[in-house]
Amino acid sequence: MGIHSDRRGGMTVVLSFMLVAMLALGGLAIGMAQIQLARVEAQIVADCSSLSGAYLFGETHTGALNTPTLMAQGMPSRNTILGRPANINFNDIVLGRVVVGATGAQTFVPSNNSPNAVKVTMRLGNGGAMEKPKLLFPFLMDIDSFSLERSSVSSKMAHDVVLVMDRSGSMNLNLAGTGVPFDPRLQRTREHPHPSQSRWGIMLNSLDPLFSGFAGSKIEERFALVTFGSDIEINFTGRRIGYRAAQRDIDLSPDSRRLQQQLARMWDDIPMVGATRIDAGIDMGASTLMGESSKDFAFKTIIVLTDGEQFPSSRLHIEAARRAAEQGITIHTVAFSGGANFSDMQEVAQIGGGKAFLAPDSRSLEAAFKAISTIAPVAIIE
Repeated sequence: MGIHSDRRGGMTVVLSFMLVAMLALGGLAIGMAQIQLARVEAQIVADCSSLSGAYLFGETHTGALNTPTLMAQGMPSRNTILGRPANINFNDIVLGRVVVGATGAQTFVPSNNSPNAVKVTMRLGNGGAMEKPKLLFPFLMDIDSFSLERSSVSSKMAHDVVLVMDRSGSMNLNLAGTGVPFDPRLQRTREHPHPSQSRWGIMLNSLDPLFSGFAGSKIEERFALVTFGSDIEINFTGRRIGYRAAQRDIDLSPDSRRLQQQLARMWDDIPMVGATRIDAGIDMGASTLMGESSKDFAFKTIIVLTDGEQFPSSRLHIEAARRAAEQGITIHTVAFSGGANFSDMQEVAQIGGGKAFLAPDSRSLEAAFKAISTIAPVAIIE
């Protein structure tokens, strides 16, 4: 009988040790999970902070967080790490520039000379702005050896922009679409748009906010020009001339004046004729951005302006937008005048991850161009 009792007591001891071991393993697992969660949340804080700071380069901000450094330091408080409001030391926010090497690799270099990037380091403990997170079972882990540091670099990227402009026959019309303004002192034929009263002329005279807005940014921009109409042959100045649905008028160049000069003289050089092949314009714009002169690391944008709708009526322009989006190209659209199909342009912009603007007149067109110029290409580099 005594031997039997000893055996039952021994099993109780074994079960007790097993229970303690299971609790210890459970506590260790919870502690490791807390540390991993803290790391993930700290990285999110660092990313949000650097992105917010980089966005302000070249921008005007009237709030309290009106510089890239102040914005980067102020944003973390809107996030938490293990339930506590995040905080970052001012000295852990560094301004600099992202330098692109011969292989296309991007490197952050600290500099206060025309900076375009922000590096943020999120530290917990070891002199950081936040103490180390308190774990649920600290007695099961060597907390003194636990430290947490996460960094993030965000930059306003180099930006390649292609203007894809409608040069179909309707761009000769006045804004109301009721007639073709013509001045024999300024135009040779009615296929040449009036330089100020036609839709083409109004578009041309509304571009200043776009280029002035881009000029005020802290990033490198290159511009290209694509115009589209439809495949057509016409008798022009005594000759039979054929025009393609889309053509590249200016390849990517850092000199925006070339593009503006080309647009300014197109009213006299190229007639506005044909239908509206928006798909051809988008495809040509995408091939320009992905061609030999493109930069792999550059943010790529197409700005499509049209005063009409896809003709012949189809979904080809929607498919073209999908092809461009699959290549990482952002598409903004401007539906100019009352003749444009705004719902179509909204769909194209949605597919391209951009914004759509309805511009029935010159004032709203200028506002649309100004808004597009402020959509900053900001990305996390490291």
